[in-house]
Formats: sequence, structure tokens, C-alpha cells
Amino acid sequence: MSRDIFDTLDKAGFGSNVHEIAAEGECRVLRLDGESGEGFMTMYRVFDGIYLMYNDFHMKHCVSEYQKADTVLCIDYCREGRIEHENALGERYYMEAGDLRIDKRVHHAGRVEQTFTVEELSEISGMPPASLRKLFKAVYGTPVYQYIKSYKMKAAAEMLISDRRMNIADIAQRLGYDNASKFSAAFRDVMGVTPQNYRNRQEEQ
Repeated sequence: MSRDIFDTLDKAGFGSNVHEIAAEGECRVLRLDGESGEGFMTMYRVFDGIYLMYNDFHMKHCVSEYQKADTVLCIDYCREGRIEHENALGERYYMEAGDLRIDKRVHHAGRVEQTFTVEELSEISGMPPASLRKLFKAVYGTPVYQYIKSYKMKAAAEMLISDRRMNIADIAQRLGYDNASKFSAAFRDVMGVTPQNYRNRQEEQ
């Protein structure tokens, strides 16, 4: 197994909360532990100097202690979900499903979070909630509430397809809906069909 990039990253330092849990052939699996859950990073050697890493994180937030490796250039693609990363300089970037970014990992250490309330964003930005809502709509083209609702329903659609063992009530609860009827109404408003009909259509295809 060629460990050139692995050795480079190890010397740079993944951090005390990242541990190798498996390694076989050209594959290596790392686990990141956080207070709100855990994440797994699976690395494959494709060619000399070219590696593919698949990240599967299920946590509200975590802290990255990664230290820069000057020879690393990363192309990141978000397949599903959403992430916000605040680096050690206080700079932030956001990625959601379909986003692509190129990064040298020079300032990768910092706090990674999933979601914020309007009040939390207001406090972070030092901007009144009303101004923040106005600016958000100007940038994203939709109000904060509608944006979050749409995001949640698209996440629900992924769950309906990827895990058919989960029933509608389980998915509703996972997305913060105590009432399955309200969840179904919100899903239909965004996706045009009820959750059950959406699942049935996907199974028929």
C-alpha cells in the first residue's frame, strides 16, 4: 500500500479526535469523534498522488484539529446534506447538496456546524434579525423559513428513498416534526406529493 499522502497527512496532524479504525490494500478508514455524534472518512488511492475520500458525518457539530499539509489540494463535492465550517481565522464557508469547491486545506482547523437559528445567526453577525432576514432573502432568493423548510423536505425525500425501513413518522421526528400530519403537509407543499406517494412513485420506477 502506498502511504505517501497518508504519511503526509499524518505528519500534518488530523487531530486527537480522529483515529484510524481500518486499513486494507489501498483503502483507509478514519473515525472522527464529537460530542454530538461521529463521522467516518474513507480514503482510496486511485493513482499515485490521487486519492478519493468519502465523508459520512452525522452530527450537529464537531471540532477539526487538522493541521495544514502544504502539498494537498482538495476538490470537495457535497452529495447530500449541508455543512458550515468556521476556520481558525473566523472565516466561514457553506456547502449544500450539489456544491463544489477547491481547497488547499491551509486553514482547515476550526468548528464545523450543521444548522443555526435566526437568533444565533443574528448574534454571530451582529446584525438585527430583521436585517438578517432581508439580506438572506436578497442572497438566496427566498425567506429563511422557506429555505429551511425546502431543505428539510429534500432531506426527507432522500430518506424516503434511501431507507425504506423508516416510516413516515420516524422521518418526521428526525426532522423536528412532532406531528406527522404537519410534516406530510409541509412535504406536499414543497415536493408536490405526499411522502407516501413520493415513496411509492420511486419504488415503481
